[in-house]
Amino acid sequence: MPEISERAINPSLREKGIHTFERFLSPGFTEPYGLFEHERLCYTRHGRSSLILPDRTIAISENQLIYIPSGTAHYWENQSDNSAMQLFVCFYPPALKPFKPAAQAIQQFQRIFPRLTSYDIADAHRKAGIFNSIRLMRYEQRRAQVSADAMIWAQLIELLVMLTRARQESIEHEALSSRERTFARSLEYLREQLHEPLQIKDLAEIAVLSYRRYTQIFKEKTGKTVNQYIRELRIEQAKTRLLETENILHASIEAGFGDLAHFYRVFKAATGLTPRKFIASNRNL
Repeated sequence: MPEISERAINPSLREKGIHTFERFLSPGFTEPYGLFEHERLCYTRHGRSSLILPDRTIAISENQLIYIPSGTAHYWENQSDNSAMQLFVCFYPPALKPFKPAAQAIQQFQRIFPRLTSYDIADAHRKAGIFNSIRLMRYEQRRAQVSADAMIWAQLIELLVMLTRARQESIEHEALSSRERTFARSLEYLREQLHEPLQIKDLAEIAVLSYRRYTQIFKEKTGKTVNQYIRELRIEQAKTRLLETENILHASIEAGFGDLAHFYRVFKAATGLTPRKFIASNRNL
């Protein structure tokens, strides 16, 4: 086996707990074996490459992610005819121990997310979320503005929670039929994008069903029409935001109501109270 060198951890990574970088692997790229103290997430944005371990080779394709635990001897190579672009998120868990919620999020991720396995990010909105989290981390790291470290930490935890939930959902979906799985995916998309405009045709497309068939199955499974279901979820979201912030405009936007007057009408019809009276009636509870 080739000689393995233990690479010293970046002092900034040891101190701050997080470091991100991107790199391009040209055709024929290779590097020496190495060991790292930190955990590594590698997301292949474009192209293909191979992760070489002492006992096997793992092929990584575009839009796939792989989790490499600390202490794993490995190196990368690109034997394809095209360049590959990789985005790395490196994190050092001991630096985050004083912050209990962050440490718990990391432990949950380490417990459930597969190690040294190419993980396919097939879901378009989730893929965009992962890329945007890494992009924002890179942006904050480069700009190094006030509270940049806090923003990078927040994005790291959001990314790990996103991946943990994605893995949990995939485990739960393994017991479902393919039709049930695609329908469940449409509900997940609906809940995650509640603050955005939602179209039934888009949900039907995610579920791989016609518009008419999707609405029929939706009513059978939930007992509600798609629009009723969305409206009820948005009202509950608005209630939560009203109690948290007491800001009516903010709550309406967060819950996906683009028009404030429309929000007032729908909220009062659903609760019997205006948003302001709802805040007042719950203020002392």
